[in-house]
Amino acid sequence: MTSIKAKDLDITKEDDKVVVKFAYDREIELMDPVYLLLKFHGQSK
Repeated sequence: MTSIKAKDLDITKEDDKVVVKFAYDREIELMDPVYLLLKFHGQSK
């Protein structure tokens, strides 16, 4: 995956587990001025 960058990650510790959360947007130009916006988010378990 080349879409996720370090700034998109949120690394925390909950109880004794490390949790990694991510969120980022991807914008795809369909035809000027129309764009498709994709939003991704998730976390480790």
